[in-house]
Amino acid sequence: ALRTLSRHPDLADEDALAGLLLAELDRLARQQFGARPALVLLVQLNSLRQRLRAAAKVHAASVREGWQLIAVEEKFEAELDGLRLRARIDRIDRHPDGRLRILDYKTTDSGKAPLEAHFRANSGAWTDLQLPLYRYVYEQLHPGAAPVSVGYFNLPKSVAETRIELLDFDSRDGGLYTSAIEAARTVV
Repeated sequence: ALRTLSRHPDLADEDALAGLLLAELDRLARQQFGARPALVLLVQLNSLRQRLRAAAKVHAASVREGWQLIAVEEKFEAELDGLRLRARIDRIDRHPDGRLRILDYKTTDSGKAPLEAHFRANSGAWTDLQLPLYRYVYEQLHPGAAPVSVGYFNLPKSVAETRIELLDFDSRDGGLYTSAIEAARTVV
């Protein structure tokens, strides 16, 4: 249903966006589960409706800030030390000032911060390299591109916590991105 946002990249009206998202959810649900889904599915669909309304609010605010959704579920492929990396990126946004951000939709019970999900500060260890590798793949395919940020579009159970949250590589002496890519090279 979130792909619907790419068909309306300049729409900043929260209610209109919510209407589009909910209509698409209803269409997909009917297609997948028929006219009368089981009660357990109705409960899940209600939860999805709440999350999509919250997504519409966050997306609308993002558009008002100047961000434009330019790609959804984009497939990318690049190489890291002889290993082929394939990525399907949920969402890429561009700001008029040239900045880019790559976002991964997360529909978890709690909206974890990207840094917390990827890096253990107490041990200095990387536990997940998804977002740093998204940046790496994008930059390999677009050398000299504008600065690329990566993060989550969190859609947690508590819809009041729906937000876009970036992985701040510069929050710890600026070496986190380099550290992540070195960890990926170690894995390779």
